[in-house]
Formats: sequence, C-alpha cells, structure tokens
Amino acid sequence: LGCFISFYVGTTKTKIRIYVTVIMMVVNVFLDYSLIFGNFGFPKMGIKGAALASVISEISALTFLILYTLKKIDINKYKLFRFKDFDKSIVKRITKVGGPIMLQNFLSISSWFIFFMIIEKIGERELAISHIIRSIYMVLMIPLFGFSSATNTLVSNLIGQGESNNVLSLIKKVVIMSLISTGIVLVFNLIFPMQMIELYTEDLLIIKAALPTLNVISASMFFFAVAFILFNGVSGTGNTKVSLIIELITISIYLVIAYYIAITLKASLFS
Repeated sequence: LGCFISFYVGTTKTKIRIYVTVIMMVVNVFLDYSLIFGNFGFPKMGIKGAALASVISEISALTFLILYTLKKIDINKYKLFRFKDFDKSIVKRITKVGGPIMLQNFLSISSWFIFFMIIEKIGERELAISHIIRSIYMVLMIPLFGFSSATNTLVSNLIGQGESNNVLSLIKKVVIMSLISTGIVLVFNLIFPMQMIELYTEDLLIIKAALPTLNVISASMFFFAVAFILFNGVSGTGNTKVSLIIELITISIYLVIAYYIAITLKASLFS
C-alpha cells in the first residue's frame, strides 16, 4: 500500500490519495460499527473487531489501487509489475536514500515517547493536557502535511527535469500558501479555544489549565509552517543525510531543554 502511495505522490498524481483515504475511512468506520458491537448481522467481536476492520480496510484500499493502476496507468511506461533479477546497485541506491529517512522517522516517533515520559514526571493532569494539545496540534498540522508532501514531490521533479534554479521560487510560493492556510486554521483556536479543548474533555479544570498551552502552540505554528516546508524541501533534493542530521540536532536540543525545564527547574507545563 505504501509503495503505491509513494508511486502516485512521486508522479504528482496526488488525487489518488483522497480516493484511498475515503475508501479506508468508509470501510473502517462501517466495519468498526458492525464488528465491535455486532450490528447488521455481524458477530460481536469487541476489540478484535476493530483490528479486523483495520486490516480489511487496508486490503480494500490496496485492491482499489491495484485495479486503478491496471486501468488508468501506462504499465509499460513505468515498467510496473515487472520483476528483474536482483540488482545490488538499485538496492544500494534505495538504502542510501531511504536509510536516513527510516532513522529520521524513528527519531521523530521516539521523541514523542520520551517527551511524554518527561511530562509524566510533572503530573497526571499535565500529561492529560499534553495529550489533548498534541491531538489539536495534529489537526492543525493537516494542511502542513499536505503542503510538505507536495514540496517534497515537486522539488524532486524539478531537479529531475534539470530545473534546479526554480526550486527556491517553488519553496517560497509553498511557504506563503502554508502560512495562509495555517492562519485560517488557527482562527478556530483564537475564536473557540475552550470549545476546541471541550471536544476532548469535560473537566473544567483541565480545560482552563490547557488554554495557555494552546495559545503557545498556536503562536508557534507560524514558525513551524515555514520550517516544515523548508525541511521537506531539503528532503526533496534527495540529500536525506542532511535532513537526518537536522532532525537529530533539533530533537536533541528540544528534549534536553524540555528535561531541563520540566525536571531540573520543575516549571509548569505552560513554561
């Protein structure tokens, strides 16, 4: 499934991701409701039903991608579904580019785990607030994820077409669009901050305590809107070792400062 998605992103046919997401969502929600609670004549399976629903939704998406590719894509042009002899040079090139990305994603996920371990030392309420703010933060990130993926793809395409001189101009345009979309999304945080947090909890104490942190995250999103696009622009050049080094340095600084403020200074979550 990931290989197909990467293929369509790499060939700038990103609309297919919308179709795949809709299929997975519809199938997953329907089967979750059916298999977890035993509706529509399905057996009541509980948590096992949720796992089965997820697997079936992914199989459905993969089946759609295979059929769509066979019908809509020129198989001969891209030499799809053709397997030649093992080529060490290709594996070496893929590993050279993909290895740093794999480590980069590992660092990114691990940093969240370590961060929440640090916050847990402050208190249970602070940990609950952090999880709520992170959920809101991930929703705010949706436009940036789209723009960053587009930046990565378009930068690679421009370099592949020998138009490296247009890369900076492209990134500048994407940064502007990213800032505008971030500003639009943040309007909800500014106008309805309590309502946003109330989607996750009804505890009034947690809601009031989370407001200052939400304001800090909202302000930082503008900086992130620029940094995330620039970072993916670097990744799009194929120099994934540099992006790995950037990720390693920023995460290390972030976690060290978080530990110092939370554990050494015993500051509040807002700090």
